[in-house]
Amino acid sequence: MKDLDHWGQSEVLTFLVRYKPRTEDEVFAILNVLDDFLKSSQPNVVMATTKLFLLLAEDFPNVQTDVLERIRGPLLTICTSECFLGLCHAREILRSLPGHFSDHYKKYYCTYTEPNYIKYQKMEILRDLVNDENVQQILEEFQTYCTDVSVELAQMAILNIDSNPEHSEELVLDAGSVRLESRAQLSPEQFEEYWTCLEDAKIVTVDWQKEPCPDTIQAAFQIVHIHPIAISRAGAQPWKAYLFARNETGCLFLTELLIDTGRTSLQITVNQRNSSEGLLSSFIAVIRSVLQTLGKSENVEDASLATQEQHSPR
Repeated sequence: MKDLDHWGQSEVLTFLVRYKPRTEDEVFAILNVLDDFLKSSQPNVVMATTKLFLLLAEDFPNVQTDVLERIRGPLLTICTSECFLGLCHAREILRSLPGHFSDHYKKYYCTYTEPNYIKYQKMEILRDLVNDENVQQILEEFQTYCTDVSVELAQMAILNIDSNPEHSEELVLDAGSVRLESRAQLSPEQFEEYWTCLEDAKIVTVDWQKEPCPDTIQAAFQIVHIHPIAISRAGAQPWKAYLFARNETGCLFLTELLIDTGRTSLQITVNQRNSSEGLLSSFIAVIRSVLQTLGKSENVEDASLATQEQHSPR
């Protein structure tokens, strides 16, 4: 193999992944041969060798750890590059040793100029690097991606936020205090009937500077079990969305989101049935949390529609 160029070496190493050693002695004989290739100056050879090394040593975790420690510097340089292949290699390593790059999680933050296929890989890696020490920082980073111009990427960020149930107490998307039903149903006709007969309960006005993305907003609210009835298309003026939720005790919450033409704020009107003031406040807090997660909530103003009195921003 030493007589081959780095492309030939990489091909042979990749082919050897299919080989299954018959004895433990054979495993270590191959690992001894591979050791020199870990020192190669060619990234493709280092990564192919590392992948084969980790596969052959899967029953020897101490050996795996020792190898990765020895090549930590070069490996980190390769795996944190904007090269798609380097990021794929990082994911391969994390499958063998979850959390190996946890101390360097910030190197996988996305930048605005990166193409989406790079961002997708980095978000997958960040999700795998979450631990008790960095969970808050990574969740906050995911929240900034929730308003990406790419609907698919924004939805992926929202799903990644929701994919860490063991850290659910850290999420701002937390509707536990209201205990909303995940499978509540209400037809558009029923929504209209209730909306016209129920008294307005409260308005919440939040700053909203950018064009609303209907798909992202819908996905975010569905995570906390607030269900869409109708949502205006992007660019509509005025822009509206109608949502509903029901909690486990039968309390019904009907919500209208409204952005008037030329306005830089989003008005939220909530009507409710069989709800206490405490539950209503908790439900409003859930909506506010969703908007904060989408990176749009500032200078919140509350007002009672019953008296039409506006209050100062909080």
